[in-house]
Amino acid sequence: MSEIFEKNEYWLKNFDKCFNKDKEIQENFADIFNRFVEQNHITAVDFQNKTHIDRNTFRLWKEDVKRPSMKKFVAFCIAYKINIGLAFYMMEKIEITFILTNKVHYAYYNLIQNFKCCKEQEMFIECNKILDKLNIDPVYWLGNDEDKWWDEEE
Repeated sequence: MSEIFEKNEYWLKNFDKCFNKDKEIQENFADIFNRFVEQNHITAVDFQNKTHIDRNTFRLWKEDVKRPSMKKFVAFCIAYKINIGLAFYMMEKIEITFILTNKVHYAYYNLIQNFKCCKEQEMFIECNKILDKLNIDPVYWLGNDEDKWWDEEE
C-alpha cells in the first residue's frame, strides 16, 4: 500500500459507513417542502390554485419522487413568498442554482427577491408582464399558460 493510503487509511476504510451515516441526517427537498406544507396548512388543491402547478406534481414533491424544475420552483417561491435565503437552501437540496449570467435565471432571481404583487389571483399575470418587458421568451413565463395572459391594449 502506498504511503498516501497508509496516512489516510482510517477515513478511507470508513468512508462508505461515514457517508451513509451523514447522508441519513441531512434534510432533502421533500423534508423541507413537507415541513413548509404542514406549517402553512397547504392542501394539494390550494397548491394547484396558488402556483398553477398540478396536484400530481405536489404529491411527487412531497414523496421525493420528482424534483422541481427551475420554472416550477420559482412559481412556488413567488406564490408562497419564499424569501431568497430559504429559496437558496431549497435549491441546494434539489441541486439547481441560479446562473446569474443567464438572463432567465437573473430575472427569476429578481422576481423571488423583489417582486411585489397587488392581488394574488393576478400574481403570475404581473410576473409574466415583467418577464415580457425583459424580453424573456414566453416558454419561461410562470403559470400553466405560455401565451400572453393580458390584452395588448392594457
